[in-house]
Amino acid sequence: MKAQLLALLNLKRIEEKAYRLEVERDRIPQIISNLQNKLELNRQAASTAKSNLTTAEAKHRQLESDLKEKESLLKHADEKLMQAKSNEEMLAGQKEIENHKAEKAKLDDAILNILKDLEKLKPAALSAEKELSTFESDIQADFKRMNEEKEKLQVLITEQLERKEAAIKNLDRSVLSTYEKVAAAKNGVSIVFVENGKCANCNMKVRPQVYNEILSLTVLHRCPSCAKILLPTTLENIP
Repeated sequence: MKAQLLALLNLKRIEEKAYRLEVERDRIPQIISNLQNKLELNRQAASTAKSNLTTAEAKHRQLESDLKEKESLLKHADEKLMQAKSNEEMLAGQKEIENHKAEKAKLDDAILNILKDLEKLKPAALSAEKELSTFESDIQADFKRMNEEKEKLQVLITEQLERKEAAIKNLDRSVLSTYEKVAAAKNGVSIVFVENGKCANCNMKVRPQVYNEILSLTVLHRCPSCAKILLPTTLENIP
């Protein structure tokens, strides 16, 4: 029975190692997903900055075009006023010029404001594009590293599963059956140690006779409370 219990302990360690490796492997897709989300946010920020700049530049061009048109209308109004032949025509011409000048002043103010905006939007767009380029470069390296790590972990997991198959062959059918039943019922945690005569999992006190049999490695016992297989702590340090 001692050999069987040691084989069980070995199987437990193999499964625990495989589980830890699987946890490490399975967390990688979420890490990659988080990095992809950050990349998308950076792309959106760069796109927004570029869009804001493009919109402002288009507005600036339109204002400059409107200003040229307004200056042309103002020049034409001045020429028209010079040719006025009556007071009514002069008053009408002066009114038209005043309107054009007022509208031109508004355009001048609008152009001044858009130029101020452009002074901020241009460096902001350049900065966002530069940050995106740097982030994309860094994140591609991260993607490569994480995928390589995932592949390495999968290799290690496969090795542990192969070791598990080999370890199972060292177990009697009845011992293996007990182990698998407990593992299925207890979410894979089937073996616990007995510390100071108590189950380390549920703290249930073990009867002295049972405890002595556990210590002597002569009988396979399960906890009467949590039903897990009990092993003595003396096996913990066995490599």
